[in-house]
Amino acid sequence: HWFGTDGDGLWVMDESERSLRAYTSRDGLPDDHVQAVAVDASGRVWIATRAGLSVFEDPQQPDPPAPIAQGARSGWFRTLTTQEGLPDNRIRTLLADPTHSGRMWVGTFSGIAMLEEGRVAETLSKEQGLVEPRVQDLAAGRDGTLWIATENGLFAHRQGMVERYGTQDGLPNPVLLSLEVDREGDVWAGTFGAGIVQFPGDYVVSYG
Repeated sequence: HWFGTDGDGLWVMDESERSLRAYTSRDGLPDDHVQAVAVDASGRVWIATRAGLSVFEDPQQPDPPAPIAQGARSGWFRTLTTQEGLPDNRIRTLLADPTHSGRMWVGTFSGIAMLEEGRVAETLSKEQGLVEPRVQDLAAGRDGTLWIATENGLFAHRQGMVERYGTQDGLPNPVLLSLEVDREGDVWAGTFGAGIVQFPGDYVVSYG
């Protein structure tokens, strides 16, 4: 199990040995403030920091995933930044796409990057219709829709189009903090100070 901390780097728990191990900037992590951790279908561990997107690389692990070709290597980590095409080095959230093996969605302060096998293949920002690029959370719909929680509304990215839902659609507060898609395909969003909302379809149910 991997988990990030706000200032003490990345930690991993070895359940078999009941031990903890920390990885910090002394080990090559670009920043000790870890915003999110995600594991992709190949077993790569991705780490969102305020100074770039890192991948943990342990050449001694049994049957390791293929290393990515981009990014600067330091210690245990290879880190991608705006030099590799990210919209911003301040990463907020990560989503390993459950419908596409090897695809990772990266939410930043300035939009979204979609990675294919460790390379930036697509970006979403104001130019593509994401008029509020400060991303808070990401979730995948069963139909392939990418749901995006931002500081000014909920966005749906599907079939190359971006649609926004705001207070005019029933959101009690447009500042969203978290997202989840349930087994029925309904989208749930946590707001800033106004409870949670449910999207069963084209309407909003508020619980607050």
